[in-house]
Amino acid sequence: MFNTVRTIIITFTAVSASLLGACWSYETMAHGRWIVPSHTILSAEEAEFVTFDLSISNELFYPDWAIGGVPIENIGSQEKIERELPPPLRPVLASSKLVVHKPDGTTQSDYTLVDLRRKTVTMAELVQNGSYHIEYTQNPIYLTWYSHADGSPGRFFGTLSQVQKLLPEGAKDIRQTILINRIETWITRNNLTRKNLKPQGKGLELAFDTHPNELFVGEKMKFTVMFDGKPLKKPLSLHFIQNGTRYRDDRNVIDVSTNNGKAVVTWQKPGLYLLETEYEKPSTEKGIESETHALYATFEVFPE
Repeated sequence: MFNTVRTIIITFTAVSASLLGACWSYETMAHGRWIVPSHTILSAEEAEFVTFDLSISNELFYPDWAIGGVPIENIGSQEKIERELPPPLRPVLASSKLVVHKPDGTTQSDYTLVDLRRKTVTMAELVQNGSYHIEYTQNPIYLTWYSHADGSPGRFFGTLSQVQKLLPEGAKDIRQTILINRIETWITRNNLTRKNLKPQGKGLELAFDTHPNELFVGEKMKFTVMFDGKPLKKPLSLHFIQNGTRYRDDRNVIDVSTNNGKAVVTWQKPGLYLLETEYEKPSTEKGIESETHALYATFEVFPE
């Protein structure tokens, strides 16, 4: 029996912010987003099923907040419930999809996502031999930032037109931003293939020299960070975090920087790793000051 009981009280505002992507930098980020497949390597003659856990949490890879899907209470029920969320976030959740890019180049996205409150779960059947690229997608998230009359910061989910009536008296320094998250991983059945390793040419993504399902301790993974189909020339900080952060005081982050988009990481220990990085740029959308593209990618590293 534990001698200490810790009670954590989280306000609705804090939950909403951590749940759906408040603007962050690595130094101040409270929660990461991740997708974990039940397997990253499969070897079998028959088709295989793979399950996926998705969540937002600070302890990798222990679920904390679901990231979309049908609430479990609604499955098989005549009464439908809705999670309590600010109205601008509802279409974001409704747009949630698991997109599976298959070895032959086709895609499938009609998977049912189930919201278990702590995590979102789903599954996919892998019929083809080869490497699969797994993406979790949502609509961009709009945020309106402002300063109170006393200078303290504030924010609301939504565009200025959506939250205008919510702004407090004396609000100043009002600006609008967009958050665009990419959450992904890779799975191989029998044969390593590279067709799905090619960048799609939109947003922040990775192009691999080393296959992401062929990672071993003591070896290097070489890749390029791309933006809109071209190597990102601006230097970018990448952060690789190994699973099991709940059981250690030091997150043991592997920090890597890009050079003309190119980067190399050398694996020291086996396990699951989450890559976190972000790129902020001016927005081309009228009235929006900036957009932040965040990338979260899960890799499995095997022993030597």
